[in-house]
This record gives sequence, structure tokens and C-alpha cells, in this order.
Amino acid sequence: MRKLRYYFAIFRAHSAPATMITFVVYYVLSGGTFNSIKFWLFLPIALMIHWFGFGHNSLMDTARGYDTKDPHKQHHPLVAGLVSLDEAHKVIHTGLVFMVAYTGWYALCYASNPALTLAFAYLGYAFGHAYNDGLDKVTHWKWVPEAMTAVCYAVAVNYINRTYIDTLFILAILVTFFIHAFEIFFEGELKEIEFMYEVNILRSLGSGVRTVNGEKVLYLSTVSRVFSWFIQIVKFGLMLYVAYQLSLINLIATIPFIVGMTYLTYLLLKSPRPYDHEQDLNLMAGAEVLAFFGSVAMVLNLVGILEAILIYIFSVLWLVAFNKMQWGEATVGPKV
Repeated sequence: MRKLRYYFAIFRAHSAPATMITFVVYYVLSGGTFNSIKFWLFLPIALMIHWFGFGHNSLMDTARGYDTKDPHKQHHPLVAGLVSLDEAHKVIHTGLVFMVAYTGWYALCYASNPALTLAFAYLGYAFGHAYNDGLDKVTHWKWVPEAMTAVCYAVAVNYINRTYIDTLFILAILVTFFIHAFEIFFEGELKEIEFMYEVNILRSLGSGVRTVNGEKVLYLSTVSRVFSWFIQIVKFGLMLYVAYQLSLINLIATIPFIVGMTYLTYLLLKSPRPYDHEQDLNLMAGAEVLAFFGSVAMVLNLVGILEAILIYIFSVLWLVAFNKMQWGEATVGPKV
């Protein structure tokens, strides 16, 4: 049981609802419904993508020495030596192989267009593997493969339920592109802005942390802030447009999430300001939760109001329960 807890931490199992929500949003947007075996056999794909994908990222970042140098990750099972790298390789890569096989079986049995479903799903796996296997630390363009991974998955989901793709779905795909672009371009880089041993976009754009009167102060360059706000504003606009095209109710439901994300973005992009790693993690986590929950509101008329409420409750309970299992604390706050 203890070893299982360690693997949940390696898989970052607590945040799996974020990936599952993304897949559900594009599933219903492409015409899928919840009341079929097709949907319930579809959900494990999203879960495996999250668990084994993040597990692969944890494994490779540790094996390449990055996480072992990160003072904020010394409690992680791989870094702390609670799970050996050799064992993790066997478990995670076996999981990845099973995920690929299961996706193939599902597409051949249930997809409206099996060929395009598999083509985009496997292309997404390739982008994700490339990001995890090295691009996440060595290039300024690291955000591209990560965002394209999400895009490919969304397109694959579309072809599960139909044989064509429309303009509204393409615009909705751009929402997930910009969600992940902001996560990598700004949030991920802010968490690691002090680490001089890896490529950092924000630092290369002139941002950094300086010590002033014994306190760490974050300075974000104008270019960093402009690019980050651009990503967010485009994302907000796309979410509102897609919501409005589907239903006025969707638009009304999405606006509060946009307001919340705007406020948290403002707090994150203030400069200069005290640099508090833990506080920033909480702000980022809040922004990400609002982005994924806002995606559900964006397609509320397709999901259903009761179903959306259940998704929100399930996601919070999952987060608390898995944080308790992984770290011994029943909290919604991140531990990385």
C-alpha cells in the first residue's frame, strides 16, 4: 500500500481530473454523450495519459538529474530514493505500452474514424514523449510540444464521435492550446526561474529573482508580461466566443471563471513583488482549476448543469483524497 502511495505521487495522481475534464469537454463538444459504454471505456484513456504521462515526466526529470537538484522536490519518492529508477522505468513504460495498446483497441472498436483517431492520438503521444524525454529542460520552445500534445488529443477525441471537424471545434481546440501554453511558458518557468542549470524562457526574456535587503524579489520583464497577458487574453476571448456560440447560458456561466483567472493572472504578473514559491504555487493551482472548470462552463449546455456540478465536486474530492494518500495532508494545495 505504501508503494502504491509513492506511485500516486510520481503519477501526480491528484491532478488527474484536469486531464479528464479536458477530454470530457471535447467529447461532448463533438457530439458524445455520457449514457453509453463508449464514454465509460473512453475515460480510462484520459486517466492513463495523465498518470503515465506525468509519471514519465517525473521519471525522466529525476533520471537526468534536474529534480534531484530542485530543493522543492526532495520529498518526491524518486528523488528521495523511495522508488528506484529501474523499478519506475519498468512500471511507467509498461503503463505507456498498455496505454497505446488500449487506445488502439478502443479506436478500432468505437471511433467513427479509427484512422484519424489513432493518427492524432499517437501523434499526441509522440509530442508528449518528446517533451518528457528532454525538451522540457533544454529549449525555449518547450511549450510548443506540450501544447501540441493537448491539441492532438482534442482532435483525436473529435474523430471518436464524428468523421468531420468544424470551425467552432477548432476554436475550442485553441482554448486548450493556450491553457497549456500559459502553464509552460509562464507558470512552469516561474517555478524554476532560479535554477540556472536549465533553459528558462522568462529568464531569457530578462526576468529574474534578486535579493533586496535580504528578501527575494521577482522582477518580470515587460516582454515576459506582455507575452503572458497576450496568451491569457486570447484564451479568455476564445472561451467567451465558443461559450456564446453554443448558448447564452454558457456565456453567463463562463464569465465568473474568466474574472477569477484575470485576477489571479494579475497577482502572478505583478512586478516587482516578493518572490514566494509556495504562494505562487497556490496562485497557479487556482488559475489552472479555474481554467479547467471554466472549460466545463464553456460547454455547459452540452454537459448539463447537474453533471457540471457533479464534475466540480468530484474533482475537488479527488484532489483532497489523493493529496491525503500521497502526502498525508487532506488539502487542495499543490505539493511541488
